[in-house]
Amino acid sequence: MNKTKIGSIGEVLLYLIEKNESNYEKAFDSNEANALSMIKSSKCQKEFITIIPKNRFGDEVISYLGSLDIDKINYQRKDGRQGIIFDFKERGIILDRKYSAFYFASAMDFDFIKMLDESYSFHLSMDSFSISIDSYKYLVSALKLAKKKECLITLSFTSNNFFRNDEQSFIVLNQISKYVNYLFLDFNRLKNVYAFNKGLEFSKEKLLDIYKKLKVEDIIIFNEEEAYFINKDDCLNLVDLGKFHNESELIARFYNKYILKEN
Repeated sequence: MNKTKIGSIGEVLLYLIEKNESNYEKAFDSNEANALSMIKSSKCQKEFITIIPKNRFGDEVISYLGSLDIDKINYQRKDGRQGIIFDFKERGIILDRKYSAFYFASAMDFDFIKMLDESYSFHLSMDSFSISIDSYKYLVSALKLAKKKECLITLSFTSNNFFRNDEQSFIVLNQISKYVNYLFLDFNRLKNVYAFNKGLEFSKEKLLDIYKKLKVEDIIIFNEEEAYFINKDDCLNLVDLGKFHNESELIARFYNKYILKEN
C-alpha cells in the first residue's frame, strides 16, 4: 500500500526556561516537527526539512529530531547560530532568531520540486518564515509552487517578528491565504490584527465574521481552550475539535480526522 507523504519545513529552536537568576532549563522545540510527530497513522510517511547550524547545538538538534516519531529528517548544515527562545519568569517570552542558520535558508538548499512531487500534503508555519523578508519570500515561493503541484497545504499563521504592524499583518495574511487549503489561526494573536475589532470575543458569531473577511474556504480558529473548524461546504457550520494541550496537538488531530480520515 502506497503511503500518503506529509512534509513540513521549519526551524528548530533552543528553548531556555529561567529557573532562577543563574539557572536555565534547556530543551529544543519545533512546532512543525512536533505536529508531524503527533500525527499517528499507518497511512502516512512523514518528512521534516530544516536548516541547522554547524556547531554543537546543531549536533544536539539532530539528536532531538531523532527522538521524534518522524520517518525521515532532511537537513542541511549552514553557518549561523542557533535560534533561541528565552522564557523569563518576569519578562515573559523573548525570541532571538536573527542571523540563525535557518535565517539564511533559501530554496536552493533543498530539491523542493522533488519533495512536492512526492508529497500529498505540506504543513508550514509563519513562525519559521517571519524572521526576515528573505525567509518570507521563500515561503511565498514555496506556496506558489505547491499550489501549482496541487499539493494540499496547511498553514499556521501568526503575526509576530517583522510583521509587527497590524495593517501589514492583515495584508500578508490575505496575500498568502489564497495558496492555502487549511488555515490555522491563533485567535489571541489574530484579534490584535488590523481590520478586526481589538476587543473581539471568542464566540461562534465573531468567528464567522472573521471567516467572511478572509479568502480561505477552510479555517481552524483556536484559543488556549477551544478550536473550531469552519467549512464553506458545510454552510459555515462550526465544528468543535475538542480539547487539546497545544497547537501542535491540534494540527495533528485535524490531520488524522479530516485529511487522513482516521478516528
